[in-house]
Amino acid sequence: VTSLQVNTSSHYQVEMDLYNQVALVPDGTAQAIWKVDPNTLAITGTLVTNGALAATVYGMVYDCNGDLFVGQSGVLSKVDPFGALSAVGGLSTLAQHLTIDRFTGDLISGRGSAVYRLARDGSTAATLGTGFGFRYGDLAQDILSGDIFVPTCCGWSGQSLHYLPGGGGVASIY
Repeated sequence: VTSLQVNTSSHYQVEMDLYNQVALVPDGTAQAIWKVDPNTLAITGTLVTNGALAATVYGMVYDCNGDLFVGQSGVLSKVDPFGALSAVGGLSTLAQHLTIDRFTGDLISGRGSAVYRLARDGSTAATLGTGFGFRYGDLAQDILSGDIFVPTCCGWSGQSLHYLPGGGGVASIY
């Protein structure tokens, strides 16, 4: 295991760029998302710098259009392929931990104890399930079954992995 210190703030997320060549690391102190070469472990530049990135980033995910969605504490932002950051309105207060729904292309967002499906413009939302204990972990969706998995740390049920079947409902500990 090799470590790279990126500034002095806590980093809870990392996402590979659209071409799987560069690691993207948010840094609240620098109010930026850094580009890090995964081979040399060197910071090679920034994807975007914006005061809106000062808050902790809890989730980042790319969609098929090359847009990077960034979930902070109740704020959803989008970084376009050219590095321009914009706020996503509507129901984006539900956004925090993020992945893309493999079946619909919508965002799957985890916040508090629930998982939601959000349109990428933040206009519509549906609750997929409850019973989660989000903290700093991210979420993932099984590409065949649609099952959702959420790791937790120090949350309501201690360290565990929550599981929500593809049909939705109440999460159970896996």
